Amino acid sequence: MGKPETTGFAPSRAAVTSETQNATPHSGRVLATENSQSSCSGVSANIPAYREATCKLCDLHVRSREYETAWQDYEDFLNAGGERIPPDVWLDLCRVPEQQQEFERAVSEYERLAAAYPSERQSVMAQLGAARICLKRLNRPQDALRLYEV
Repeated sequence: MGKPETTGFAPSRAAVTSETQNATPHSGRVLATENSQSSCSGVSANIPAYREATCKLCDLHVRSREYETAWQDYEDFLNAGGERIPPDVWLDLCRVPEQQQEFERAVSEYERLAAAYPSERQSVMAQLGAARICLKRLNRPQDALRLYEV
């Protein structure tokens, strides 16, 4: 048999646990702690690249009108520590929770977009979208008025 193929990804937690449990002082195996330490430093160095890749994937999925997949890409981007994506992509993504009747989340995303890009056209569109949801869907006219006045 040949050598197993490596994918460049860090081993799973189950594989590390299994390897550690099966290692004996004389088995000739390297303890998993050494491997996991080097894997962790490689992973943390790739987080900015991962955020950039998920942002690009999100943009591609929005352009191809695959909004559910784009939303998942956006969630992955946020979970990796990302904060701002391009405003045109973000504006399209704000409509996903609105279509899913998740109005609080939609308003939150619209407000985050408006705060992140105050001088962009998408900021005004986001404020209007948030105000519309507050007025028509959430029955919060005071919040809608506040957003319309800004």
